[in-house]
Amino acid sequence: MFMNKLGLLLDNAKHGLALIRMLNYDKGASIGPIRVDIAATSACNYNCYFCKAHSHLRKEHVAPIHLDDATLQRLLIALKSLRVKNILFAGNGEPLLNRALPDIIKQYGEEFDIEILSNGSTLGIVDESLFSKLRYLTISINSGNGDSHTAIHGYKGANQFPKICEHIGRILQYRNARNKVKLNYVVTVDNVHELEDFEMLADKWGVQSAVRPVSIDFEELRGKGVNMTNGEIDSPESLTPCYNGFIQPYIESNGNVLLCCDGQDEPLGNLYERDFTDIWQDEKNIWLRLEAVRMTAPLFKMCNGCANAQVHSRMFHNIYSRLPLKTL
Repeated sequence: MFMNKLGLLLDNAKHGLALIRMLNYDKGASIGPIRVDIAATSACNYNCYFCKAHSHLRKEHVAPIHLDDATLQRLLIALKSLRVKNILFAGNGEPLLNRALPDIIKQYGEEFDIEILSNGSTLGIVDESLFSKLRYLTISINSGNGDSHTAIHGYKGANQFPKICEHIGRILQYRNARNKVKLNYVVTVDNVHELEDFEMLADKWGVQSAVRPVSIDFEELRGKGVNMTNGEIDSPESLTPCYNGFIQPYIESNGNVLLCCDGQDEPLGNLYERDFTDIWQDEKNIWLRLEAVRMTAPLFKMCNGCANAQVHSRMFHNIYSRLPLKTL
């Protein structure tokens, strides 16, 4: 587990140094964000109950929409011009359900450090030629032995956990795989008893792993969470200076560019109407990113007690604010 933590620490340090350079010399206009979270599709073949978009506990689900190949091509060309290096294909769907994505990854895998966040159901698509173009393949496995996998992920039919494990075993035979495969585990009341099995599984495979509590942010999910904070997370009414607009803006499958995944009510622009470079360099959007760092008042309804800001921004802000650099 020490090597898992060391790998995550080094990744965070790398992003922190890049962010210091951006904020000190550029203010975020001509240099792009550290990385971009792209929802290549909002379609998903699971209905994980902790997912706001597709939870089987909710009556309303997000409609399946794909970013088309031409839009993805224009976006990646723009990101390259802005010197963006890291791309995350995640969002609110299963990325590889967008049939254009494997070819996009193979085409641009030498230009960017590309990460896919998958629920594991599409790992059969990940052959050696595709895997070689990835920087990371992160799998939200959310089970240690399969007991809770079907219930948590909300699919029908046979338990898919053994097949996912089989695919992971195959992928781990590829070159440098143990440095590229990562496992995620969202802890709920239904799988907390499998946590030790999960940690043993990650250690057996020799891969990085990350554990986090389920996000309790919609009514139907109440009672499924497990408190794992030990007092480390601020109170629900706290405001944390937020660097998410610099670290990882979010692009929805409908083309909307958001400051963060909770900014749906105020998109910065849409890729079907404007190029990403124009959206990023718009003076109004530069101001909004800086306002998020100042955070004198909530920008969005989720800003109070936002876990993402606390995880990605609080530690960095405590360091950055003490450095003899240009101030925001």
